[in-house]
Amino acid sequence: LDDITRSIEEFLRQFLELFPEIKNRSFYAIGESYGGRSALGIVNRLRVSGILPLRISGVILGVPFVAPLLDQMDSSDFLYNTGLIDGRGHKIFAERFRQIKQVAEVNRTIAAGLLLKTVFNANAGDEPSLYEQLTGYTDHGSVLRTKPEPETLRYAEYVTSDAFKRSIHVAGGVQLEAQRFPLGLSLAQGDYFTDISDTVAKVFDSTKVLLYTGQMDTVFPAVNTDRYLRNLNWSGRQELETAERKSWYTFADAHIPAGYVTRARNFTYVLVSRAGHHAALDEPVALFDLSYRFIHGRPYRRPRAQGA
Repeated sequence: LDDITRSIEEFLRQFLELFPEIKNRSFYAIGESYGGRSALGIVNRLRVSGILPLRISGVILGVPFVAPLLDQMDSSDFLYNTGLIDGRGHKIFAERFRQIKQVAEVNRTIAAGLLLKTVFNANAGDEPSLYEQLTGYTDHGSVLRTKPEPETLRYAEYVTSDAFKRSIHVAGGVQLEAQRFPLGLSLAQGDYFTDISDTVAKVFDSTKVLLYTGQMDTVFPAVNTDRYLRNLNWSGRQELETAERKSWYTFADAHIPAGYVTRARNFTYVLVSRAGHHAALDEPVALFDLSYRFIHGRPYRRPRAQGA
């Protein structure tokens, strides 16, 4: 995380040199999934160093990887409770995670390879992941999605086209995400299995934070993230534990809840209804509404229905 944070800081430094009119403006760090760690890392670094002329205004963490990886990603109970796997599948999946935890204590690289072959479509070969074998799904992200969305497939088709590659000066033979599996293995040693709870707590204590999870997320089940947040050692822990969770409705629909909001100090914690791991793709209106309210300080009250 330190290496990634330093790279982001250097990018921002160069960006501000090119666009000096951006200096001293409000700065929000936004990270989704694995990017949540980077968002936390850069905000914590800038908050301490004050080296860049930016006003740290907040952090948005979307379905973020913040908890110890194997605790947050073990979806065996969630998949069983939602019917995606049966009792036999639950035993197999839970046993695989138990094995990965044991291996991680000895060799993180081997553990990461086993994890990628268990839950991600990131195998070095063509063999389906254990998740795919047990559920029949070819997309790992949501209880409600059995295969990749058409938009995702069209995106992949576009970015692998010769025209797109030429426009960004990439060689025609380069394949999309060709290095995903080896990159995952390399990150295992220094980041995958590293607990960043101290950084999370520091940012929660010092910065306005929005964190949202997806109700249907099969990668980081919301219940796992919730358990982590309830036990995180930060100054607002007790307030979060006793805070009332309220229904949240978007400006576009005052009748159907878009999710549920819990607030403690500067921390806004949201469960987005019907969203999986790709929350912005699953519920784009809800995510726009959520981010807009957070950035502009708007309350999460239910809007008045038209004609009411």
